[in-house]
Amino acid sequence: MSQMNVVRLAGRSIRALRQKENAIVVDKSGPDAFEGTNLAQELQARNIGRLVIAGVQTELCVNTTCRRAVQLGYEVILVQDGHTTFDWDEISAADTIRKHNEELSAMVDVQPAAQVSFI
Repeated sequence: MSQMNVVRLAGRSIRALRQKENAIVVDKSGPDAFEGTNLAQELQARNIGRLVIAGVQTELCVNTTCRRAVQLGYEVILVQDGHTTFDWDEISAADTIRKHNEELSAMVDVQPAAQVSFI
């Protein structure tokens, strides 16, 4: 059985993905999903070696977590169209996403969501 979570982002309630009962939930306080959390231990306990990464904020959390996962020896798939950020004065969100997809492709497998397999 799964449940629908409602999260708040920028003061707005958003329906999140359905979460399975055995899902790993990590409460992080910085851009690295591994730092100061039990994520690595939870993944190791479940013998998980491949991560599919998506999320918010491309240039912080997504970038940092991809790089850290590679350093820790995980095979990483970054969902090319599964992360986002904000427009800044000096660069648009779309350009930031393109730039990070290109840079991270040197170390992770960047795939569009339609091609990502969870099998």
